[in-house]
Amino acid sequence: MHRRSTPRSFCPAESGHLLLWAAYGVRGTLRSSAAFAACVEHATVSSVFAPPIEVLLVDDQRAILSGVTALIESEAPHMRVAGHARCGRQALELARSARPHVIVLDVDLGGEDGLDLIPLLLGCCSAAIVVFTCLAEPCVRLRALRLGAAGFVAKTAPGEELIAAIRGATG
Repeated sequence: MHRRSTPRSFCPAESGHLLLWAAYGVRGTLRSSAAFAACVEHATVSSVFAPPIEVLLVDDQRAILSGVTALIESEAPHMRVAGHARCGRQALELARSARPHVIVLDVDLGGEDGLDLIPLLLGCCSAAIVVFTCLAEPCVRLRALRLGAAGFVAKTAPGEELIAAIRGATG
């Protein structure tokens, strides 16, 4: 005769599988409220259920878009790229349709002044704008902030600074 074993209590958060914890809490079998409470101690609800920060990238250089995309996607599941735009018109269309949380915007968009887009972007969506540029002069930074940018990062800065600026713009 085959004896059926009783499933033991399992806490995916304890094993580092936070996303599995979210699904397990709904469909799984946590043996008691004490087991559930112990599981919750290992994970915060915000880290499990928070949607990723959606980022729209606006830059006319494909290599920059590719590199910044890789950087942001390395932060998954907490961040993701919502789209790419290479000019002002595309940026405005994507801002309206994708509704990103943050827009990473270059100042020089192939002859177009990216800073002129800041009020237009702020008018069509609720995204925070982080200016990401090789033009790091104080007057450019001041203009960007006066127009409503939430942050300013030089392209020569380490990637961690851009990630921190994106996080800071949402909080």
